Amino acid sequence: MGKRKARRKRSLLSRALDWVAIGIGASPAIKTVVDHGSDVQGSLDIIADGYSGGILHQGKPDFGTVLYWYGPILAAVGFRKGMSLLMKVARGR
Repeated sequence: MGKRKARRKRSLLSRALDWVAIGIGASPAIKTVVDHGSDVQGSLDIIADGYSGGILHQGKPDFGTVLYWYGPILAAVGFRKGMSLLMKVARGR
């Protein structure tokens, strides 16, 4: 049997940046839920239509809808990758 590698402990900054990235990526869904208050089914319908690219209600994809819902996810990935690079440079790796 091979040796088990010890898990490397992640820094508090790295964990905080992960949560910020999640917040950025989920911002359209969070905004929809906040705007619709107690109308949970209405919020879920809008979120499902948004992440489907508008196909559920319009029957065809809409580039603006896709960009609105998936843009923050791409921004969050870019943010996290950029911050990871900056952290490596700051540590001198």
